Amino acid sequence: MTDIFEFIIQGYRNGYYQKLLLNTHGGDFYSKATEYLFTVIIAQELLKWRKAQTQNYSFSIHFEHSAVEFKKSCFEAVRLVKPGEIWDGRIIRRDTHTSIRNESGRIDIAVLYHPRQGLLREARAFAGIEVKGINPRNTKVKQDILRLIDCLCAEDSIGDNSLKSCYVVYGVRLDSSVKIFENEDFLKGKLRMENDVENLLTSIPEVRKVNYSNRFFEISKTTAEEFRKYNIDEDGLTDYQEVVAGSGAILGVLIHFTVKAKENNL
Repeated sequence: MTDIFEFIIQGYRNGYYQKLLLNTHGGDFYSKATEYLFTVIIAQELLKWRKAQTQNYSFSIHFEHSAVEFKKSCFEAVRLVKPGEIWDGRIIRRDTHTSIRNESGRIDIAVLYHPRQGLLREARAFAGIEVKGINPRNTKVKQDILRLIDCLCAEDSIGDNSLKSCYVVYGVRLDSSVKIFENEDFLKGKLRMENDVENLLTSIPEVRKVNYSNRFFEISKTTAEEFRKYNIDEDGLTDYQEVVAGSGAILGVLIHFTVKAKENNL
């Protein structure tokens, strides 16, 4: 199976450059519009991923999917007690599942799979993706992580949880609007970002229930050394403010959560 995370990363990169064209007056609307833009463009990339799959089931991509419904779709709705004996009338139903803290939260992008064969072909949870913009608050990222872990770790007597993999993706700006961004700043900023992500994850007790891995990827990077190389005037000088505005970097982080003690085939 083609790795889904590569399409998430490419979608986020594309979303950032589309964000640069967004003309708003900032504020809460800008933040929400940015996240929605990222979400839509990642979903567009996932359509390419879906087209490349060859399993005996199909996939569907859903925006702002109800967390409660997503958690329910981790399990079969009903199951015959004796598979194959359709007419004996004995079936069991899944438990009643609510989202964490009974909140009415939503999963930014829910990937569901639909079996092409069999008596019951209801959609089942395949992957959940939460998307944040640039420099999101840790409290918001934590809420998304808890929502996904709640679904990943859910159990039901009717059968196994079909959800084996979830993702959180966001960006971090490493530079400052008042300081030239040197290559040394990039290296320090990247290390600081990696530590911040690890500290966030280790501060959430629920994370111990799952496996996780972090992937950091460049979205935009121009250090002052690179800027001066291609932007010098006739005297070989560059304006300080010009270098401040022209140098900087934005990195992305993709946190991948998987179920413990189970083989991950995503």
